[in-house]
Amino acid sequence: MVENRYASIDLHLISEVHARVEALVSRSASDPAPFERQIDFWWFGIGLGVAQGHRTPMPSAITKFNTGVIFNTNPWRIVHLEQVRTKGLSTPHGNRKSSG
Repeated sequence: MVENRYASIDLHLISEVHARVEALVSRSASDPAPFERQIDFWWFGIGLGVAQGHRTPMPSAITKFNTGVIFNTNPWRIVHLEQVRTKGLSTPHGNRKSSG
């Protein structure tokens, strides 16, 4: 079993993005939206940032959409977050990037 050290942490999206997420998250099995849940959209953003070697500072206008308890439903995400946390973000050439 994987320990969820993120359970008490609030998860946020940039407020401007959060306002648009509704159109990208499905509300039923027949809904063709690309993401089942907001956490899936958030995770896609994390993965894209890691793949591109970007670390973006948290802006001031953010909206809480969940807590880290959601990771209990997909414990593999905890393992991946730990890998990113311990290894950091880097490009294929090993250079850290920061955007913002």
